Amino acid sequence: MVNGAPERTPWQYLSLSQLRERERQLTTQLNTIKLQVLNSDRHLAYRTRVIDDHKRFIVAISTGDVKRIDALVRTALRNGLSISAILERINKAVQGLYTPKSYQEQDYHFSQLCCRLGGNTVANLAKQALSGPSLRTLRRKAVVGNLTVFSGYPTWKEIAQNIKELFQGSFEDLPIKPLGYVLMIDEIATENRLRYDPKQDLILGTCREHEHAITLSFESIEEAQLVIKALQEGKIHFASEATVIALGTLTEDNHIYPGRPIVVSGSCKKETATAHVSILHAAIKACNEASGLLQGKLYSIASDGERKRGKALTALTMQKPLDRASPIYDQLSRLKLMNFEVGENDLTQDKDYHHIFKRCRNTAIRLTGMNIFGLIITSAILERHLLVSGISQSRVWSLLQPNDKQDVPLACGLISAVFSLSFPVEGQSATYIKARTALSIVGELWMALIAPFTDSKMSLREQLKSLSQAAHMTLALYRHGKGLFMPVQLFIDIMHMVKNAYFCVAKAKIDDPEGKFFITLLGTDRLEIQFGLLRSMIGNDANADMLQVASCLTAAAESSMLLAMHPEWGKGPRCLNLPSLKKQGDMIHQKTDHLNPASWTGNVSLSTVNLRSCWILGHNQAEVILSKSEPGYTFASLIDSQCVNILRPFGETIDEGAILNEEDMGEEEEQVKLLFLFFSIPLKYIHLD
Repeated sequence: MVNGAPERTPWQYLSLSQLRERERQLTTQLNTIKLQVLNSDRHLAYRTRVIDDHKRFIVAISTGDVKRIDALVRTALRNGLSISAILERINKAVQGLYTPKSYQEQDYHFSQLCCRLGGNTVANLAKQALSGPSLRTLRRKAVVGNLTVFSGYPTWKEIAQNIKELFQGSFEDLPIKPLGYVLMIDEIATENRLRYDPKQDLILGTCREHEHAITLSFESIEEAQLVIKALQEGKIHFASEATVIALGTLTEDNHIYPGRPIVVSGSCKKETATAHVSILHAAIKACNEASGLLQGKLYSIASDGERKRGKALTALTMQKPLDRASPIYDQLSRLKLMNFEVGENDLTQDKDYHHIFKRCRNTAIRLTGMNIFGLIITSAILERHLLVSGISQSRVWSLLQPNDKQDVPLACGLISAVFSLSFPVEGQSATYIKARTALSIVGELWMALIAPFTDSKMSLREQLKSLSQAAHMTLALYRHGKGLFMPVQLFIDIMHMVKNAYFCVAKAKIDDPEGKFFITLLGTDRLEIQFGLLRSMIGNDANADMLQVASCLTAAAESSMLLAMHPEWGKGPRCLNLPSLKKQGDMIHQKTDHLNPASWTGNVSLSTVNLRSCWILGHNQAEVILSKSEPGYTFASLIDSQCVNILRPFGETIDEGAILNEEDMGEEEEQVKLLFLFFSIPLKYIHLD
């Protein structure tokens, strides 16, 4: 009566009040269970509806009716919308009542690339088909500014303004800053056409050499008539080619290493070397004045083997010996046989390695052959040895045919084939042994030149050692043949290329001792890539006029930067798994022509490089190889003379003004050269088969 009945007491023994309490408890329990079941049913019904909405969402994505649905979903999630609200937006997008406008950086880059490579028509097509940004938005989001064309000789202030347009804000928020710059110079053929430039209010299309003879400012139709009359009278000329000067950074950052043009100026090809110096000097001064914006200094000037420009570059980069107070003096002063003549701020000149590869092949197939330690190696002798080595007749003919002298993979193929010729063994004729030994030495020399730029597994130490070996071997063979081993212009260009590589590495070690240095960024390769993009914009069946060159080069510079940021979009000059040239055999991959820092796997850290040891190791290796033909060969006598260096093989400066540019020699001149050679040989040495 005090504690009540236990909970498990049968109902027969409970009192009336206890039965009522038990009934109330059971009723409460049943109501709770009913509510739980009802809630579970409602929850399952909601989950089922959500699952159905997700299935509808998957179907909506699979149909492809909504372009850039990722932007639509991204915006909806950022706004906290549910799946049903997202489906509602998709339905509106299908009906054309809603367009997603949330663009990412990649969307802008893709649309900009379409606009730059294909023009406004392709950009509009991308906007309509892919719901991309408008042309006005693309202009506002442009990576680089507009390039100004110069009708005459530009001043350094005008060039500096172009640098500001193309480099302003380029290095913000980048983890890797520019190390140094290469000034790249080349020409591209242009259409003989006058164009009006509304930006400058000028008439473009005439040469800079005679621009002073008439005014090109457009004020009325009379000015245009005066320009036409001056063209007819020969006072001025059409610009048959455009001189393009571009800046390229020596860095691995793919956002900034593509070349950017800073000068476009028309020429009629009648410019003297002295006049050409003025435009180069203005470009150099503009780069020096804009060093704060560029966040780096000018290391070298790169060009091809054009004779007139070579003389101008010599006047600018070989003015004085390297000053003892220079920060790079201690690293370079003890390199025996090195040339130490530099320009202002220790500026050196460089020759594009692709042109050197081509001209090495052209030297091998020229009519006069190569004089190697007194033995003349002609293309006929080279052909026989290549056939004996097992290369097919058709392949040998393709390697030695003289029609295509601009094919870099073909040149690399011949170099690799000659390098594969092993040194002769005993038991063969003396003539065969001498010829095979000479060819093997040439193969070693050529491979030492080409491997640092094509073997992506080489370290920076190995590259510098190989270039040192090539320089010493070239000097020895050129001196022994008294200039008949190769054309003098090719000899000078090889030595300038090797010298510049060592000087640039020395400067980089001062500026960033713990950084990296890519030798493949030297030369004019990045400017050639811009020309290739320009050709794809204009078309291969026509040349661009001066105004098109400027606009297309600006577009090409921006396209190169965008493709460097997104290498998966373009597979043209990029080769991420390039095998060693020594392992490719005589068949050379087409992508040997272009390499970028992303392709290089070797250790290129500056902290592991000692320039003196690399130079000495290359010197020693050259002596070992040359001793196979001339036992006991040494460079001691050249070093003791103190007046001989890699650019003064006979102790005197070579006059580049008297050099014949063999690359420009036509077929008739080759025939005249052959006749001269024929009639200069005594008759008793001529055998007419």
